[in-house]
Amino acid sequence: MRIVFLDIDGVLNRKATRERLDGFIGIDAVLARRLQAILRRAGAQVVLSSTWRLWPDTRKAVNDAGIRFIGAPIVDKLAKDVASVVNDPAFRERHLTARSLVPAINGPEQFAEEIKRDRAAAARVVKEAGLTPQ
Repeated sequence: MRIVFLDIDGVLNRKATRERLDGFIGIDAVLARRLQAILRRAGAQVVLSSTWRLWPDTRKAVNDAGIRFIGAPIVDKLAKDVASVVNDPAFRERHLTARSLVPAINGPEQFAEEIKRDRAAAARVVKEAGLTPQ
């Protein structure tokens, strides 16, 4: 059996993609049809390695685009292993926070909280500098 490990962003969408999913860039129908043709010719199946595998609405969008995928226990295991390393406070501080990086494994809620903290910090910097926010 041939398997394609598929990431969605940049593969099934691009800047010119007009399709949207909850306000974000969706799956480009033209690119999805191209992938379908490649999969048919190769007799391959898809393992969704993208973060799109994590949420029901994004998995549904992949299916709605005609891309059928099989489970990927190894992808989920790797994600869990990476999460355990990244969630170590010492690692997180030294390699992410100190470099002003937001961990890529955060869920949407954690990411929204990080944005709120960043905006508050930016507002303080602007105020301390005597500038007017734009």
